[in-house]
Formats: sequence, C-alpha cells, structure tokens
Amino acid sequence: MKAILVTLQSEYASMLYAGYKRIELRKQTPNVPIGTPCLIYEPLPIGRVTGFFIYAGSFEFDTLCTEQSLLMKAGISYSKMRDYYASQLIGVAWQIKKPRPFLKTYKLTDFNVSRAPQSYCFVDIPDDFLI
Repeated sequence: MKAILVTLQSEYASMLYAGYKRIELRKQTPNVPIGTPCLIYEPLPIGRVTGFFIYAGSFEFDTLCTEQSLLMKAGISYSKMRDYYASQLIGVAWQIKKPRPFLKTYKLTDFNVSRAPQSYCFVDIPDDFLI
C-alpha cells in the first residue's frame, strides 16, 4: 500500500495526536486519494516515525486573509504561518482524520528512506501495517 511520509515538528505531532490539530498546512496538494495513510516523522531530537493520520482531502486558502478558525485547527499562529509561506499567496490545508501514535516508533530505514523528507515523500507499507 502507498503511504505518505510527512515530516512534522514534535510540538505539532503532539497536538495532532491529542486531537487539537485537525489540519496540516502545506505548500502542495498531494496527488493521492482520500483515505491514504500519512506516516509522521518527527525530526531530531526524536528522529523517528511516531504515528500516522489518514488524509481526508485538502483545500486551498489565501495566506494573507486567513480566518482564525483555520489557524486554530492548524495549531499555529498567524505570524508562524506567514513565515512558513513567505511570499506564497496560496496555501494548502490537509484535512486530518484518525490520528494515532504508534505503540513503538520506527526508523526511516524501516521504510527504505535514507534521509528525512523536506516536506513529504511516498513510501510502501504492508497492507496490514496500520491495523
């Protein structure tokens, strides 16, 4: 099964697992069907794949005119969001469904990945991996 491996800072991963973060702000829409699993890689000091969520679709938004509710669902301040998008006027919000941490964490090499993706990359996982 195809999955997305996405890099997410630990503070945002924690909010996602706790159910506070319901969208993930990105610069691109992934070309995958709704229901695709997204594995979460937390960079150093953790340096492990710690859990996953299900991609539930995405939508574009104007980065200069962001509603407060969008920022709250993303768990980010307006200034951090603007820093992330810099001069980009259109952002993409990935909708998150069923976030869950793994009982054990995984190394990138467990997914045949040699270095952390800058944003995201595609990996193959066994069909029963997320059960």
